[in-house]
Amino acid sequence: MRNFLVLTMIIIFTSCGFGDKEKQEAKQEDRIEQSGEKTTLPIAKEPWQGWLPPKQVNGYTLTYYEANPFGNNNLYSASLRYEKGDVKVPINIIDGSTEKGNNEIRQHREFAEKELNHESSFGYEKTLEYNGVNAREEYLNATKQYLIRFLYKDRYGVSVKSKATSSEELWDLIAGLQLSKLEE
Repeated sequence: MRNFLVLTMIIIFTSCGFGDKEKQEAKQEDRIEQSGEKTTLPIAKEPWQGWLPPKQVNGYTLTYYEANPFGNNNLYSASLRYEKGDVKVPINIIDGSTEKGNNEIRQHREFAEKELNHESSFGYEKTLEYNGVNAREEYLNATKQYLIRFLYKDRYGVSVKSKATSSEELWDLIAGLQLSKLEE
């Protein structure tokens, strides 16, 4: 539960735009209009690790993407959000290739090694294998929210959180992210 709260706080701080005014103005300059829609999409000047998320995946539209949202030289990450109707799906990817990054994805590594299957009136927590990747999937009945976390290529900690209609819908979105294009 503590990890869920920490992840939630990170997402809130990231989405609220905390940071210096110059950074915010630079982000505004990097925005591009999406064709046919009024939403804008921030794009990093240099794609994160040579990877850009697709603009559309299974009916979801990419509405936010930022490389290294924490602005720290020793923690490389990407923060993105997809939306479909009222459903928002924030996704964080942390590169564990540095000492700081490795510490941040420590929990993702544990998921790959520890099996769990627990269900109660509060929801469930379980480990599962998806396309050869061990993951932890959680669902909280009170908030009707899914949280999926996994370690990709033994290097990237991926966290996905949403009030989507099903975990399968989130897994389909994850499959469409083209994570295989992330550098090794």
